[in-house]
Amino acid sequence: MSDDTSPRVKRHRPILPHIRAVVVRLRFTLLMMAGLSVAAWLTDTGFGTVTARTIDLIGFAPRDLWELEAWRALTSAFVTDGAGHFILALGIVAVVVGIAEWRTGTPTAVLAFWGAHLATIVIESLLVALPLHLSGSLLGTALVAARDVGPSAGYFGCLGLALASLDLGGPVRLAGFAGTLAVLAAIVLMHVSGSAEETRELSAAIAHLIAFPLGVVVWCLHERRRRSSA
Repeated sequence: MSDDTSPRVKRHRPILPHIRAVVVRLRFTLLMMAGLSVAAWLTDTGFGTVTARTIDLIGFAPRDLWELEAWRALTSAFVTDGAGHFILALGIVAVVVGIAEWRTGTPTAVLAFWGAHLATIVIESLLVALPLHLSGSLLGTALVAARDVGPSAGYFGCLGLALASLDLGGPVRLAGFAGTLAVLAAIVLMHVSGSAEETRELSAAIAHLIAFPLGVVVWCLHERRRRSSA
């Protein structure tokens, strides 16, 4: 009986299956990042600044809903204001949407992003901008015509979902919700008395304030479905 003194070769587990599993689990996040990158390349906003022509072509304004150009709600989500905003959007999508998708699954993350994005557009257009406009408010008229681009409503929806999904105690989670809403409301108030040039910023701030709690609602629906199927 002989002793085997030959060195043992350490077997490494294949890394490709792990990479594939991560890609599958974060497929929506990666798809959105790819979409933002392609849009930045097509519009030259990856390194430059978005032009007024680009905003006019694919941006969204509340009046587009009743002018039958609602398709702009989709195209506007993939274009940013320029290089700095593009990099920021990529980072936020990677982190916030990534956490939301990792913790709750792809279907829930898709609902939080696109559901919040589209619902925010409808709510802000029909329940905020249009009533103010019909009342004769100059601010309302400016909001109705304010054309904007960017995925921020979607990722603020995912922020609400991600925050709700974290393993935090009830008081800590509630404080996180309240603190975030307070900051978003303060930003809205900062822009209300701004100049006409700041109408886009005001419109975006209102959208963020609407989208964040919608993401929390998506988490509540997700938890209800999960518990009912358990």
